[in-house]
Amino acid sequence: MPSLPQPKSELFKRIWNVPGHGEVRLIAPNLAMLLAVDTDWPRHRDPEKEHIRWQWLSIMKKHDDGFLVTVNDQLAAAWCGLHARPIALNSGLWYRLDYIERTATYSNLGLFVFMLIAARADELGAAGILGSAFKDPELLAYYQRAGAELGDVPGWNCHRKMVPFCFRGEAMANLRDHEAGLRLRE
Repeated sequence: MPSLPQPKSELFKRIWNVPGHGEVRLIAPNLAMLLAVDTDWPRHRDPEKEHIRWQWLSIMKKHDDGFLVTVNDQLAAAWCGLHARPIALNSGLWYRLDYIERTATYSNLGLFVFMLIAARADELGAAGILGSAFKDPELLAYYQRAGAELGDVPGWNCHRKMVPFCFRGEAMANLRDHEAGLRLRE
């Protein structure tokens, strides 16, 4: 079985105290953790949602920049980007977010996960985050409440069945500032 890409990040050294949750850490994925995720998370997913069949082990094998989020040592969320470097567009450098999911147990942790992704983008020198989302009105509204702009970013293309989104400018600054304010230690 091929090994998993292991991103290098100073974020692994940080611990955050997220109100209502406790200690949050960012960890690199390993085979055992992803097998646990792929066993447990699907049964909690809404069967009507597009990501019902996601298998994080397969996803993470194909992406260089994958992370797991734990709350009090329990797996709570995952995200990944194709490459551990920003992509360059005419509008600047961007972190490419390809997949993101949080468990049903930690459904109100999503905004904090975006804060972590903003910290990762900042660590890599990206000014913003680019991604694409399913055409789910509830999901798109949530992303907008988190600060995302929906719509095209010149030079960024996504699948025609998806909606492009980005975090930039003030939205990125807000995410980074809030993440820094919740750090317990580095």
